[in-house]
Amino acid sequence: MKNTGTYTNLEGKTVEFNYVNEISLSQKVNFIMEHAGMVVSGDIGYASVLKKPLFDYCLVKYFTDIELFKNPEDFSLNMIDKFLADNKKNVLDIVTKAMSKEAYNEMLTACEEAVEFRKAHFSDFRDEVADLLQAIRELVIKPDALSELLSALTNSVNSFAGKGDIDMELVNKLANIIPVMEKINTPEIAKAIIELHKNDNTVEDVNGTTDDTTDTNNVSDENTPNLKVVK
Repeated sequence: MKNTGTYTNLEGKTVEFNYVNEISLSQKVNFIMEHAGMVVSGDIGYASVLKKPLFDYCLVKYFTDIELFKNPEDFSLNMIDKFLADNKKNVLDIVTKAMSKEAYNEMLTACEEAVEFRKAHFSDFRDEVADLLQAIRELVIKPDALSELLSALTNSVNSFAGKGDIDMELVNKLANIIPVMEKINTPEIAKAIIELHKNDNTVEDVNGTTDDTTDTNNVSDENTPNLKVVK
C-alpha cells in the first residue's frame, strides 16, 4: 500500500514522496546485497561506520520513491549523511513506523549477516585475474606456453573454492575450459585466439615480421606453426 509524505531535498525545497509498508522478496535481496557491498568493498575494505547510515539510505531507496542520485557517479556519502540528518523525522521515522517491527528486524538482521559473510569471504580476485590474463598474453606471443595458461586457470579456479559470493556458474564454465584445452594442440589454440581478433590491430608473426593481413590458415603442424598473432 502506498502512502505519501513530504521531505526536504538537498536544495532545501519541500517535496512530496510516496512510500510503501513492505517490499518484494527480490527487492529485499537487492537491499541486502547493496548494503553489504557498500559496507565491505574493494576500495576501503570493511567500514563499520557506514553500516547504520547506509542501512537507512537503503530504507529510503527501497521503501520510497525518493531518488537521491539520478546518476551513479553522483553518489556521495556526505550527501546521504546530510539528507538523513535533515529528514530523520519526516522520512526515516515514517518509513520505519510504516513497516512492522518484525519486518524491520528481519532486514536489519539479514544485512548484519550479509556483512559478516562478506567480511569473511570477500575477495576481488584482482591478482588471480591478472595472472590469468598475463598467461593468455604469453600464449599468444609464445604458443608453447600452454602449460602456463593451464596452471593459471587451475590456480584461479582453486582460489574461488568456498567463496559463496562469487558467480559459481561463471567459475564452472572456467573450470570446464581446462579439460577441453588439454585435448587441443597449441597451434590450434593460438589460431583460435587470433581468429577472434582478426579484425583488430596490425599482426605480427612469431618470428617478429609484420603484415597487414590477418590470414590464419597457414598453420603447418604442431612442430612448425606458421602463426600470425595480434600485436
